[in-house]
Amino acid sequence: MQAVPDFYLAAPVKRQLKTVGGEVVSCPLEQKQCVPVDNPCGPEVPVFSKKDLKVVAGVARYVFKVVLPDGSVCCNKQIYRCDPVDFKCEATMLAGLRPHPNIVALHGVVAAESGKIDGLLLTCMDGVLLSSLTSASAASVTKWKEQLTSALDHLHGHKLAGLTSDKEPKSRTWGDAKPQNIFINGGELVIIDFGGTYTDGWVDEDKTGTVAGDNQGKKKIFSWLDDLVDRH
Repeated sequence: MQAVPDFYLAAPVKRQLKTVGGEVVSCPLEQKQCVPVDNPCGPEVPVFSKKDLKVVAGVARYVFKVVLPDGSVCCNKQIYRCDPVDFKCEATMLAGLRPHPNIVALHGVVAAESGKIDGLLLTCMDGVLLSSLTSASAASVTKWKEQLTSALDHLHGHKLAGLTSDKEPKSRTWGDAKPQNIFINGGELVIIDFGGTYTDGWVDEDKTGTVAGDNQGKKKIFSWLDDLVDRH
């Protein structure tokens, strides 16, 4: 059996302790599990079988670094990490989106049983979350602001095919705009996590999943970035 570094970081085994017959025993958790979902992506998104993926490391909870048959490296973000609605939203927002250097890309989906899917194959990045930084140079912050603006303009400019809002094509949106959903990859800003939720303090609930909400979040992120320069 292949040894995979940090496997149980990405695939935790959860148990609970119960008293049975006066003895403490370990039992499986009694909780509802996420299950595979219908593929919300169009034919432009490749579908991979799990046997086609070589798992090389655990990255985060239910996120694995994998190698595809052509040798390219991706992160397999599994549905078991999040709510199925968020999972399908992220797949829908990224499917068919033209590549942009500052937006995480969807390279494929992972097939489960009965034609459903349980994983998204996303760009694999080496770096840190923006939220982990405690200071930054003025030059870096200026660049990151420009990159974030470029990423959101690109995203908002590409409508979702077949989906309308008030008889107009619905814009793709980031949703949960905040520093925790921004990766600094080789010094370059990349936005991640398109599950469509929101975080109080960054985006108002009534603006969730809208261009206005993304712009509100961007404005607050800009202010947060300015604070990093002040601490540099």
